[in-house]
Amino acid sequence: MGFRTMLFGFIFILFDINLEQFDILSDVIGYILLFIGAATIKNKMDNTYFSLVRKCSQILIILSASEVLIRHFDLLNHGMFIFESTVGMLFGFVYILGFASLLTYCVYNLCMGIEKEAVAIGEKELAFKAKKVFKAFIIYQGIFLFFLLLVEVLGEFIKVGIMAMFIVLLVSAIYICFQVISLLNQSENVFHSIVDNS
Repeated sequence: MGFRTMLFGFIFILFDINLEQFDILSDVIGYILLFIGAATIKNKMDNTYFSLVRKCSQILIILSASEVLIRHFDLLNHGMFIFESTVGMLFGFVYILGFASLLTYCVYNLCMGIEKEAVAIGEKELAFKAKKVFKAFIIYQGIFLFFLLLVEVLGEFIKVGIMAMFIVLLVSAIYICFQVISLLNQSENVFHSIVDNS
């Protein structure tokens, strides 16, 4: 149906596992899976929200791929993603804020699309869950951006606080990942049976 494909995409996106300079779970792969899942869903359900997820994931694929290229070219890397200067720090924060906003918009459209389809077939529990997951995702993004800003502004002065915030961020990431996985899995099960019977 497409929701499970998106489920795997979110696992790639929400968890960054790096071995030295190699990103095992690349965000680019996650956004590609998100795009494929959204395109599959859009082909089976005429829902504008899923179309917006597909379009948004295309932009995220391009941005994520360009980030990978920039990170691997040392010449371009200095001052852009390494926050050594005020300009570099500002650019990096704005870039990450833009990325987070696009991902949030993508999740918003996904949750609203699921909610709309769930209401149409009388699945109130799924509709409620979609709203709940989006609210949880917004809170997670807020914690992430606050943590990022705190680290960059205060840096060395609050090492203990940074560790505590990192733990909060990690727990939040695990929680939101399980919530998104649960929502997408439930959506796959509910809508798959509806589409098969129609």
